[in-house]
Amino acid sequence: FENLDDNTKFEKAILLLKKLNGGTLIINKNLTFNRVCTINNLRGIEIIGNKSTYSLQGGQFTGSTIIFKNNSHLIISDFIDLKIKNINFISTEKNHEQIIELYKGYDFEIDNVKIRSANSSKSIALSLGKNNGENAVFQGKISRVNIIDDDGGIGVFTGDSNTSLVFETCYLQGCSFN
Repeated sequence: FENLDDNTKFEKAILLLKKLNGGTLIINKNLTFNRVCTINNLRGIEIIGNKSTYSLQGGQFTGSTIIFKNNSHLIISDFIDLKIKNINFISTEKNHEQIIELYKGYDFEIDNVKIRSANSSKSIALSLGKNNGENAVFQGKISRVNIIDDDGGIGVFTGDSNTSLVFETCYLQGCSFN
């Protein structure tokens, strides 16, 4: 990685894990996404930063980071047994729409993830599911998640038809839970 746009390499790494019927992608450097990154049909895949993330209340992030530019974001759909751990997600621009969207999946964990929104009142930092059963997420554990958006955006959006979601030790600063 280490290019100005790491989408293609990230997508190729996920594609390889899909061919292997699962596995772990370890992110050991910061990545920059300059376009929307959509990955789907995932089974038994882990996306893990190589260091435990650390953040002070003011949003000083360390560890593996994915930086989103040009209104880019990450969409993950149609998944089973997905793990996202020890990663920072940062959007550097105002007026972005969202940062991470998960839908149409189950049996997932998001652990020790930090999300920093660039103060956009219209943004959604973490979107879980949509407002219909076909695109819901369920059987998910979301723990040690820290979301900062001091301009009043939506920190976590959960669709109306999601079920069996467990939130533990999550912190939202300047944003809402919807």
